[in-house]
Amino acid sequence: SAWTLETWGLLHFNGLSTSTAAGDGTSTAKQAFMDFSLGFEKYFAQKASWLHNLSLAVLVHTTSQELTNLEGQATVKNSSFEYGIGANFHFLEDPFTYGRPIPYVGASFGLGTVTDSAIVGSTYSESLKGDCSFMTLAVGGKFYTRWGLGARLVLDYYRRSEKYSIDGVNGAAGTEWAKVVSGPRLMAGIAYRW
Repeated sequence: SAWTLETWGLLHFNGLSTSTAAGDGTSTAKQAFMDFSLGFEKYFAQKASWLHNLSLAVLVHTTSQELTNLEGQATVKNSSFEYGIGANFHFLEDPFTYGRPIPYVGASFGLGTVTDSAIVGSTYSESLKGDCSFMTLAVGGKFYTRWGLGARLVLDYYRRSEKYSIDGVNGAAGTEWAKVVSGPRLMAGIAYRW
């Protein structure tokens, strides 16, 4: 029970959908890719405290994908870097248990930056940078050995809101684009508690 600090890494398997609002039109699409996150988590050992079943986390999440068409003439790149905080509530088992699964529910939110770019042959190239915010709701399980090594499996709902500002041409008013990326993610990872 003296081990109240933990570092972890998760590999994400995503099945997300996107909705983009640009000017008067909207468009939808699907995204399927892998990415990863790293985190640092704090537990509270005193059983008499109401914080005992709760843990607090800080995390960073990065994703990058590149799609090229069959002929190699068009490439689309998307990347994001996010940082945030979260909390997990453990139930059915004490969070300091080892040798048995520990179920939990959690939530997180944060901010970040995004880049969206497209290259079509040698005639067109555009790169947009924007800001984003995200939130997650999760259910998962943790498992630890008596040596502090652990594993976790998480299913969450992820939602990221992106905003891009595009300057106008020849003094014209600029345009703001909004994009929402949302959907379920299945994550598996390892942890070490000390």
